[in-house]
Amino acid sequence: IPRPATALTSSRPGTDCMAMTAAALAAAAVAIQDESLQVADNYLQEAIAVYKLAQQWRGLYAKYIESGKVYPSVSYFDDLAYAATWIYIATGDATYLSDAETFYDQSLSESHVSDNPYQFNYENVVPALDLLLAGLTGDSKYKANVQAFVSQWLTHSTADSAPVFYTKKGLAKAHPDGTLQHTANAAFYVMVAAKRSIVGKNYMLHACWARNQIGYMLGDAGKSYVTGYGAQPPLKTPHKAASCPPPDVSDCTWESAYYTTDPNYHTLRGGLVGGPDDSDQWVDDRNMDEPSVSVSLLNSAGFAATMAGLVDGDINMAKCQQGNGFISTIITKAKGQSDVSGQRWWEM
Repeated sequence: IPRPATALTSSRPGTDCMAMTAAALAAAAVAIQDESLQVADNYLQEAIAVYKLAQQWRGLYAKYIESGKVYPSVSYFDDLAYAATWIYIATGDATYLSDAETFYDQSLSESHVSDNPYQFNYENVVPALDLLLAGLTGDSKYKANVQAFVSQWLTHSTADSAPVFYTKKGLAKAHPDGTLQHTANAAFYVMVAAKRSIVGKNYMLHACWARNQIGYMLGDAGKSYVTGYGAQPPLKTPHKAASCPPPDVSDCTWESAYYTTDPNYHTLRGGLVGGPDDSDQWVDDRNMDEPSVSVSLLNSAGFAATMAGLVDGDINMAKCQQGNGFISTIITKAKGQSDVSGQRWWEM
């Protein structure tokens, strides 16, 4: 498949793409600094350079780059704020913190955020900004926004018109088109907010909520939405490496790899699909245009981050049945929902 190289320039700008690239580089610099200051500094200098270009070359990259239309943005101010925040964390230079707060305010003034501000993903990083800036500035407005985000996700509403509602089997979904991507991101967010004591000191209550949502994805409710794992996992996810037959069986064509109704030839392990509808129903159908069956880095990012946090904290059902998690467990059982009876579910 031809994959032509593309570039952003002053005449073909992409502020959103460049700003998020700068944020990623700066965050990587922070993450790796204890292992290699030289590599971290290289990342940071590139982040600063890309950030400067992002400010100079204003425009949305989907307008100029064809592939950008797959994940388009409608604003770049939240992305600029995110880049400035991470560069501030990496450098301590207050200029970047000032930039971050300025861009944050501009982002909100545009009202560009999703109709549901509790959907946290690549298009809306304002919730992440609230979480970071609450700790960096101590400003109550950011803390209040974090608390509102967490409260909305933990509020058990069954009305599908609510910003976040719960299915009969216990999945928290963002209205109106939330997927497991949003739920996984929210699970990670809730754990981080709780660990930083922004939402009170009851860490286990929040960690067990995250564990329950990840458990749903792994099959606690009877079906796994992670390829290669658990009960009745997805078998027909559109994914070239998994779908294509071995060379000694057939050439990889649309007919042999995509239009066939057979399961994938190879097992893609650990891919989170978009997930079920509002009634916990899901059809295993190889359709690239259907988010419910597709795997992506967007789906896996929050999922993997939450899993790492759960494993690091040794958060399992046995612990969640005790103390802070006991009431939630009783409610879950009363509703006839699945329970893993104390097993470490990531080792099952």
